[in-house]
Formats: sequence, C-alpha cells, structure tokens
Amino acid sequence: MRGDGLYRIPKSPFWYYRLKENGRWRGVSTKTTSYQDAKRLRRKALQDQEEVDCLKARLPAGPLSEQPCSTCRKQPHGCVQTV
Repeated sequence: MRGDGLYRIPKSPFWYYRLKENGRWRGVSTKTTSYQDAKRLRRKALQDQEEVDCLKARLPAGPLSEQPCSTCRKQPHGCVQTV
C-alpha cells in the first residue's frame, strides 16, 4: 500500500480500495489494472459518497426523505446548509 488507499489482492490483477458503507468498511474493486485509473475511480467514489452523506444529513426522515432535494441539486457540490 502506498498510503493513497489503493491496494492489490494476491493473484488479482485489479486495484482495490476501502469504502465505509453503513458503518462498515468494505473492499471495492476498481476493475482496472491501471494504477492511475484506479486512483481516479477511488477519488470519484469518495466524492460521490460525500455527496450522498450530505444529502442524507439535510433530508428529514420519513416520506419526505425519498423526495429529491432541489436545493442540493442546484449547488455545484450539493452541500449548502439552509435553515
């Protein structure tokens, strides 16, 4: 491991990274043998996870939580606190 979150599993040509889902760590395959592509995929997955976490934090529990948050969609990053 190079300190960037990517690693290889023995006898596998692919790069892997760890992602926290529902409070548990999970190993995810990048399905690529290219180190640079794997870094790009991991960065995108972490950004996507951050956006989802932001949306979950903003939405109320219940039936309204299933509605898309129009305020978040309009923002470039999606995380603008409005009270």
